[in-house]
Amino acid sequence: MRHGSNVFFGIVVAFFGCLTGTIRAQEAPRVVLNADFATTSLEAVLAPEKLAGVSLTSDPMEMAGGGRSLKGDSRTSTAEWNEFFHLKQGILAPGAAYRIAFDTRTLAKGADAKCYALFRRKNGSGSTGFVDLNGEAGGIGRVEMTFTPHRFSDYTLIIGIQHQGAMTINHLVITTDPEHRPQDPTLPTPKREWTSPGNRTYYVDLQSGNDKNDGLSTRHAWQTLDRVNSGAFGAGDRILLHAGGFWNGFLAPGGRGKEGMPIRIGRYGNGPKPWIDASGKYLATLYLHNVEYVEVSDLTISNTSRVREPNLAGVQVALQDFGTGHHLYLKRLFVHHVNGSLVKSEGGGNGIYCECGGKQVKSRFDDLRIEECELQHTDRNGITMGGYWSRADWFPSLHVVIRNNRLEDIGGDGIVPIGCDGALIEGNVLRGGRQRCDDYAAGIWPWSCDNTTIQGNEVSGMKGTKDGQGYDADWNCRNTLFQYNYSHNNDGGFMLICNDGNSKLPYSIGNVGTIIRYNISQNDGERTFHITGPCRDTQIYNNVLYIGKGLHPSIVLAGDWGGDWSENTRFANNVFFAVERVAFDFGGMRKTVFQNNVFYGDFTNRPTDPSGFVADPLFAAPGTGRDGFATLQGYKLQPRSPYLHKGLAIANRGDRDFGGNRLNADTLPDIGVWQSKGKK
Repeated sequence: MRHGSNVFFGIVVAFFGCLTGTIRAQEAPRVVLNADFATTSLEAVLAPEKLAGVSLTSDPMEMAGGGRSLKGDSRTSTAEWNEFFHLKQGILAPGAAYRIAFDTRTLAKGADAKCYALFRRKNGSGSTGFVDLNGEAGGIGRVEMTFTPHRFSDYTLIIGIQHQGAMTINHLVITTDPEHRPQDPTLPTPKREWTSPGNRTYYVDLQSGNDKNDGLSTRHAWQTLDRVNSGAFGAGDRILLHAGGFWNGFLAPGGRGKEGMPIRIGRYGNGPKPWIDASGKYLATLYLHNVEYVEVSDLTISNTSRVREPNLAGVQVALQDFGTGHHLYLKRLFVHHVNGSLVKSEGGGNGIYCECGGKQVKSRFDDLRIEECELQHTDRNGITMGGYWSRADWFPSLHVVIRNNRLEDIGGDGIVPIGCDGALIEGNVLRGGRQRCDDYAAGIWPWSCDNTTIQGNEVSGMKGTKDGQGYDADWNCRNTLFQYNYSHNNDGGFMLICNDGNSKLPYSIGNVGTIIRYNISQNDGERTFHITGPCRDTQIYNNVLYIGKGLHPSIVLAGDWGGDWSENTRFANNVFFAVERVAFDFGGMRKTVFQNNVFYGDFTNRPTDPSGFVADPLFAAPGTGRDGFATLQGYKLQPRSPYLHKGLAIANRGDRDFGGNRLNADTLPDIGVWQSKGKK
């Protein structure tokens, strides 16, 4: 049934695309730069800053595409990134779209060298559009790129060489691309023209409805969303869209329910979920602004713009100068194909975005729930929030629950609660994050939150190592608890624990009191734990970290983000199981303690653990985990394991193990995630 709706939607999009294309075709592309380095002055093309390793060459064996060429040479450089071309500021104007083409010739490449091009803002943020020029030594070619700077006037084209190599470029042509010019969408701002008395059920049917009807029965249904958007609804109202319908536009009803009598928005009839797509004409398809006691369920939401747009969302819930907004529930929504910007500093984009703020009246959520939703191919992010992040202006949202959602093929970050106290993130599945963005992203992580519990989630397939971990205990957070989670096959690793040492009170509280327990990491890459910056009082216990064949990550990789290192980090009762050689790198970490851990495998720089072990833990079937928690029985200790009841007793260790079994306070714990029965 969903396939049939997709076909219909494709026809609708094709029609609007043809119409838009016809309009845009009237505007011809315009050449804004046509430069070759034989006749064009460098001042007309290059930014004024001086770059190392740059020269002009007329050597026929080096020229790109014929004629004198610009040469970048990093063969004697010790730097990783060697940029030799910065386009002059002002050539790429905001609100336009561009096609960029230039000739290249690769002169030399070290074993780990890469020639690249990207776009970056003047302040160093917003790197995007990374292209691997992918030429072998002696290779020639012509590169073609597209770029949209949106509302920003300070983007520039960067060309460079990673590590050691040499290349030339020539015949740079930049033309406008009217067909892909941004639409400059805004949030919906419907005018309220009528008020419901409450306790009514309103029906909307695209096929047989009529907006002149009263909407109070299936035979007298409304037809368009405009009729809904013009109303302010009351306590106990229901707004039901006919199953199988497709609306091009937005849904943004007004009004407030009350406790025990919420406004409910959903579907009626048999068939696929009602489908709404704003087609990039509005920044949100479902927009709930300054409402409370509202529940929305069983809708399909998309927002597919002709070009990527910053701040684009499928669903946006916003409280501005509202105060505390209660009881806002999103359930069983299917949110897909939201093509927001892939650049975090531009505003990104989201499948579901919930934000609160205001300068006149502080606003926050109390009882916000996002449950049983499915998100596919949303850019940049899956489910994220916005709020009062600074401790100088602290007004956290309360009773936030993000539960049992499934996310697939997400461009950047997966689930990110922000500005909350006591948020619960549980039972979610994320398969494939950071699939398209070039900047930093991780799977599930809180920012500027206190007392967050992240439990029973599964994250796999995070792409790349700009973070790229399954989970992240981030900065300006206290008492974050990660338990009973499963992480596997994430390029960047299992867990990032970080704190920006440059951000301090009154703005940031740091990263204090993180607990990571009863989790399984299998075949995560790059670094199992990346601990960077002045994180304090971190406890990591009763986890299983399995690194299979062909993987050589750092088990612990330390960093000094903001000029400082972590302090008081404790590892206890963990199993480090490595099939091939792996390493620990503690950098300048202070007061790091290892107690009762198992190190089974070949470890470089293995830490001192006076009560540690090295024998085979005798798991039932290690390394056999697949998608889903049901595949993890292989990490149970066999009855003859030497590590039954060999763990260290830890205060406040929780009340159950990875499998949900109650922990016995009178029994010494096993090492690992599953606990057996026995006497002390």
